[in-house]
Amino acid sequence: MLFHKQAEFASGSILTQEMLELLETYPKQFLQLYFESYCEGVLCGLDYKIREGDLWLTPGILWWQKKIWTSSTAVNISAFLRKCHLEEGALGIVQWRPEQEIKQKGVTVHRLSLDIQYNLTKESPLEVGRFLWRDHRPIKVPNNWDELIESTERGYYFNICHAFQAFPGHATFVRLIFKYMKEVLRQKEGHTPLESAILVQLQNQGGVSLDTLYTYIGRNTAIDSCDNKLPLEELLQAVNEQLHRKHKISDQVVTSSEDIDETMQDGDDMQMEPQGYMLD
Repeated sequence: MLFHKQAEFASGSILTQEMLELLETYPKQFLQLYFESYCEGVLCGLDYKIREGDLWLTPGILWWQKKIWTSSTAVNISAFLRKCHLEEGALGIVQWRPEQEIKQKGVTVHRLSLDIQYNLTKESPLEVGRFLWRDHRPIKVPNNWDELIESTERGYYFNICHAFQAFPGHATFVRLIFKYMKEVLRQKEGHTPLESAILVQLQNQGGVSLDTLYTYIGRNTAIDSCDNKLPLEELLQAVNEQLHRKHKISDQVVTSSEDIDETMQDGDDMQMEPQGYMLD
């Protein structure tokens, strides 16, 4: 059976427990059902920005443990790392750490705060990025595709390729990576049919699945098969080689990025503006 409930607030009416429960359960159930098929990761926002030399994480929303975690407060990652008094040359992972729940005015609040882990082989939807600490060198985030690829090989940049974007099905890279990939594809002369399809999806949805990227680099690798998966840095490097590969004329299609722009809406990155927390 399908049904629709709506609380009726009339002058002089008594506010019942059922009315209060409806205010909580309806939006909560809607969001949980809407994102049921999504993997865990960033839903929107939580973008990387450089402000006055510091690396910031903008406000946004995280999907984790079938719950929405949100905030309207930007987080200064550089300031957090400075307070940790790290040793020179330290390698680490910045990620969200669950804190003990607290109650505020009858509301149970579950918080996520920034933390540092040193197990570089562990993947987590709570990861923000990886770093190599230098006392006199500011943390930088890649500004384009070339710098992104450089960040997979050198510790000069904040490595964001292990941060997850919430996406239907399996986990995938964050939108900033796909933004840079879209720029390279737009500038490329002559697309294969697959490249044209990827560009359309990047423009409309802001990302593609890792399964699609494996297909692009010519590997028929099932995402569920851990034995066949590449390290994420190697996957990006393989994508980079394919992006710069010169195709034969017979492999190309006549559509250009300008043709695609005329027929499809450009779906640039959502810019909703977390310290993460979740109201239960």
